[in-house]
Amino acid sequence: MAKIKELIAKAGGAAEDAVASAKTHYVDQVRAILRDLTRLKFTDRQGVESQHTSVPIRVISGLPQPLEKIGEEYVPSGEMLGIETIGLWAHDIKSLRSVSERLKPLVVALAQTDAWRQRAEQYSTKLNQVVGLADELASYAAQAGLLKRLTEINEDILGVYMPTARLIPDRGQIEIYWVVIGAVARLLGVDTEALAVVVITHELAHAYTHVGLDSNSNRWEEGFWGCDGGILEGLAQFYTHMTVLALKDERGYERVWTAYDQLTRLQGVNGADLYVNHLNWVDTISPETMRQVLLDLRRGHIERDFDAFCAAMKHFADRYPLKRKRAHS
Repeated sequence: MAKIKELIAKAGGAAEDAVASAKTHYVDQVRAILRDLTRLKFTDRQGVESQHTSVPIRVISGLPQPLEKIGEEYVPSGEMLGIETIGLWAHDIKSLRSVSERLKPLVVALAQTDAWRQRAEQYSTKLNQVVGLADELASYAAQAGLLKRLTEINEDILGVYMPTARLIPDRGQIEIYWVVIGAVARLLGVDTEALAVVVITHELAHAYTHVGLDSNSNRWEEGFWGCDGGILEGLAQFYTHMTVLALKDERGYERVWTAYDQLTRLQGVNGADLYVNHLNWVDTISPETMRQVLLDLRRGHIERDFDAFCAAMKHFADRYPLKRKRAHS
């Protein structure tokens, strides 16, 4: 038998460099877009005393706390272990079939040449066998449950924004779990670095909504960690959506959008509601509306209840309407 954490390690064990690269090359770009969207900042040099908030980002191995218990579960040996193992290669199996299909016209072309006709017939048979093998493996991969288990969890498992220390709950730090990101990227069939950018964006969005300084140099001083999860994840996902969309439209990072879109779609299918509520907002709620709601929430003018938060969005949406409907599919 094998533990789920061992499957995760097999799938994501080569991802460290890609995740580290995402941190190195994208953080400044993501922060610039988030500052523009939220109008919040980590550094304020205006006034009598300058203020600065440091939110460290650590790229680490291992599993986050929500996955630790699941990771210790065993996959039954035999047939089921084989299926889960095949599932780790689902994207490669799909690529194998695709390449085999693309090679068929080559075999047809070779068959037109007398000297190659017999070999072309042999190649055609072998290609058909490869396609058949890919289809058989794909049918087994479709039965694997690891990706579903990972995308149905209503908690951050790819990265976490957490208090810097128990005694300083009004500050935060970010941990990015490269093995889990690598595993999910491989199982989804998306670029690992691109998925890491999405995760970093999500966790930085948590940080900006929490400790970002507004125009009066105020942070969310109390109540952030006790706020309704639907609000905290909804805010982070709203700003992640908007940031990744900007990265795609303004900078051509299509693969980052693809990683976000594929992950979010699967979370919706698998019932991770905290991570898809924002999809009801992105076509109707402007960044200005969200900013006003966030400021009132931080100041304690809105109850930290999900229904109250949604009601406030509806109220401000009439005052700050969205200028145009966004196409994001």
